[in-house]
Amino acid sequence: MKKSNSQYLEEVKQKTIEAGHLTPEFFTLYQDILKAQENFINKLNQLILKINLKSIEWPALIPSNLKFSKELNDLLNQELLHLTEIIKIAQPGLKLETLTQTLTDSKFSYQDLAKLILEKNFNKINQEASNLKIGGDEFFFIIVNLLKPIFISLNERYDWPKLDWDQPLCPFCHHYPDMNKIVESLDNKSFLHCSLCEHEWEFKRITCPICENSDHESLGYYSSNEISLYRINYCKKCQGYIKTIKIPKSESESNFNLTVENIITTFLDASALDLGYQRP
Repeated sequence: MKKSNSQYLEEVKQKTIEAGHLTPEFFTLYQDILKAQENFINKLNQLILKINLKSIEWPALIPSNLKFSKELNDLLNQELLHLTEIIKIAQPGLKLETLTQTLTDSKFSYQDLAKLILEKNFNKINQEASNLKIGGDEFFFIIVNLLKPIFISLNERYDWPKLDWDQPLCPFCHHYPDMNKIVESLDNKSFLHCSLCEHEWEFKRITCPICENSDHESLGYYSSNEISLYRINYCKKCQGYIKTIKIPKSESESNFNLTVENIITTFLDASALDLGYQRP
C-alpha cells in the first residue's frame, strides 16, 4: 500500500533533521499541513465535485470549468481556519486576521482564487495579497495548501486515457512541476511531478522543463558531494532550474515520495538561488 505524504515525511524525519535540512519546528508545520490535507481529501472523496474534466484533450482541468458548490465553500472555510491556526503556531508573528475574515465572508469566492492559481496569474494573486495585508509569498503558500487537496482529489478520480504529452506543464492542471526524477531501472527515463495536483508524467530527458531548451551545451546539473541522490538541473538559456532525484537500480521507485522530497530539499533551492537560477 502506498504511503501517504505525512507517513513518508515521518519516515524521513530523523535523517532530515539530523542533516539540518529541516528544523523540528518546520517539520511539525509541514507534518500538520500534510495531515490536514489528507483529512480534507477524505472529506472531498465523499463529496460530489461537479467539475467537468476533458476526456481526450489536455490539460484535463481548465479554469472556466471550475464550479464550487456551497458545501465545498463551507468545507473550505473550515479548512482555512484550521490551516491558519497551524501556520500561526509556527509563525506567531504572522497577522492573518484580515485574511481569514475576508476569505470566510460569504461574498468571497474560493472558486475565483482557484482559477487564478490554474491561470498562473501571479500579478492578480499578489494584488489580492496586498488587499488582505499579507505578503505575496505567504498568501500564495496559504491558498495553494488550502486548495491543493481539491486538485489532488480531482486528479485521483480522473480516468486517464492513453496520454500523448511531452510538455513541461502538467497534463492535468497545466501547472509547473516542482521535482524531477530519473529512474535508472527504467532506462534512466525522466518524470516530472506537478506541484499542484501531484500528477507525474514522463518528460524528455535532455530538455529544460521550463523553457524546453534542448541544447545540451546550455544545460547542466550541479550535485552535492554529500548527497549524491539529489541534483539541480539548470538551464543557462532561461536561468531556470528544477530539483532532481536520481533513483538508483538498487532502490524501488515506489519508495520515494516527490511531494515530500520537495519539502525536505529546500537546501537545493538555496544552492540554486546562490548560483543565480530561479524557478517559475
